[in-house]
Amino acid sequence: ATSEVMKSAAISDDDLSVVNLSNAFES
Repeated sequence: ATSEVMKSAAISDDDLSVVNLSNAFES
C-alpha cells in the first residue's frame, strides 16, 4: 500500500527504495 502511494506521488524508484528500506528498519 505504501509503495502505491509513493508511486502516485511521483517519487523516483531510487527514493522509493530508500523509503522502503527505512520503513523496514523502523518496523
